[in-house]
Amino acid sequence: MFRSSAKYFAGFAALLALILLPRPAASASNAIPRYDFAVTLDYPHHRLEATQRVTIPNTFGVSVSDVVFNVPAAHQRGVFTLRSVKIDGESIKPQFDGTILRVPLPRPLPPDESITLDLDFVVRVPELIDPQSFADANLAYTGAALMAGYWYPLVAPYRSGVGWLETPWYPIGDPFVSEVANYTAIITATPGVTIVSGGELTRDRNVWRYELPQARTFGFIASPLYQTVSFASNSKLYEVAVLPRHLALAPITLQTLIKAERLFTALYGPYPYRSLRVAEFSGPWSMEFSGFFVLGSSEFDDYDRTQRNRLIRITAHETSHQWWYGVVGNDQVREPWLDEGFARFNEVRYYEAYSPRDVQWWWDTVIGTVRPTEPLNSPITAFTNHSHYLDSIYDQGARYLDTLRTRLSANVFDVFLRDLYQRGAFHLITTDDFFKILSTHTRLSERILQGRFFQ
Repeated sequence: MFRSSAKYFAGFAALLALILLPRPAASASNAIPRYDFAVTLDYPHHRLEATQRVTIPNTFGVSVSDVVFNVPAAHQRGVFTLRSVKIDGESIKPQFDGTILRVPLPRPLPPDESITLDLDFVVRVPELIDPQSFADANLAYTGAALMAGYWYPLVAPYRSGVGWLETPWYPIGDPFVSEVANYTAIITATPGVTIVSGGELTRDRNVWRYELPQARTFGFIASPLYQTVSFASNSKLYEVAVLPRHLALAPITLQTLIKAERLFTALYGPYPYRSLRVAEFSGPWSMEFSGFFVLGSSEFDDYDRTQRNRLIRITAHETSHQWWYGVVGNDQVREPWLDEGFARFNEVRYYEAYSPRDVQWWWDTVIGTVRPTEPLNSPITAFTNHSHYLDSIYDQGARYLDTLRTRLSANVFDVFLRDLYQRGAFHLITTDDFFKILSTHTRLSERILQGRFFQ
């Protein structure tokens, strides 16, 4: 069903119905962590009070004597306050070093057993002032909305022979990495505030409950100003929540969202959830999360009634992240090209599919003459300049994937990416995995396949 508070949006459903395909939903697994949140959002004071119960199965093959959480919210003084950590009702004294939270276990956790921890904490969301990176904007408030991106302690991935992957904060790129988990969040919000997130929603007045299985992370955004346009078909719900001044652009965003979802499903494989939501944030940055993403107001402001603008291409970009970041994960600190290079490349794939006359504009305007300062497989810590990061990871990534498509042929390239998506689904892949799977689709040497792009 198509809903909007503006009468002139009626009838848009007929257009959207022409571009929909039914999608199967993925089933959740018990062999992954489970998070249960109870959150009270004091919107006027930009404050979250939260309890987090997390159950962690030991699928590592070895006993572990502690659990490590990455806590991005703790990078700024006064934002994150840990009240307590308990195991079986007993308080545990953790070690907190910067954004790394280490919890010693009462006894080693053997393989194939699980442990449940209860964390109690407060997040005082800071004001968004002159953000210089995506990381700055992922947990912030403005006069119109409150963004709670990476707001909670995330269980660090565990790697055999390495241990827990600690991820210190870094001001460039997305300093985050997480395995998939099953999420339930019950958010009691200030009355009149709308909560937008990914997953299945049930609501009782100002209590919002989201169920999100097999998700990379759980983020949400809140605002008392949102106006929502939605479309439902074949048990799939698409929603776009915008601030009032951009209400007229909500149907355009919704149409682009659905077209992009259809395209990437055809190219790579099924979208795993029953809903896909977008919400506007009154800032300059857009950001992806499982089951939903945020578009900055600057994307809407750039719309010019053509396809040649940030609203169209960034909507396609962020939709792409549901496949590359969400389903197929990667270490966004150590190998960010595996999601951002793909998302940039999928912008041009959107134009190739739906607006071929604008493809050359995209290459000339968005990519131009790529001037990377570092190899494509560089970590975010190789950069001190945001523009250099975009040039080397985003734009060089798109250029590489386009070059690889030409080298392999379009058909072989698409078969490879569908295989990569299927094998990498709900895991973290590496550059080595990328080339290992690629080698099964071509006889070209890895040196030739890497070309000049990799170190």
